[in-house]
Amino acid sequence: VGLPVAASVTAEAPFAVKDIPGASAAVLVHKGPHEELGQAWPRLIEWVFANGHTPIGPAIQIYQGDPVVNPQVELRMPIAE
Repeated sequence: VGLPVAASVTAEAPFAVKDIPGASAAVLVHKGPHEELGQAWPRLIEWVFANGHTPIGPAIQIYQGDPVVNPQVELRMPIAE
């Protein structure tokens, strides 16, 4: 789990504050039930490699909107330019 925080924030174990540098990213927006998210990640990974890109960092999921009424998750995979 990650959250944006001010530069002055500190954390105590087991939590940590880490800087995640910016990068270009391959993005897939999944609209639909969370149970189908497991099918979305392989599609994104396949697209990344099929288009000659290389993953370079941790992939993340960004939840948008109301998860009950309009579930939508943005899958982001940082890639080398």
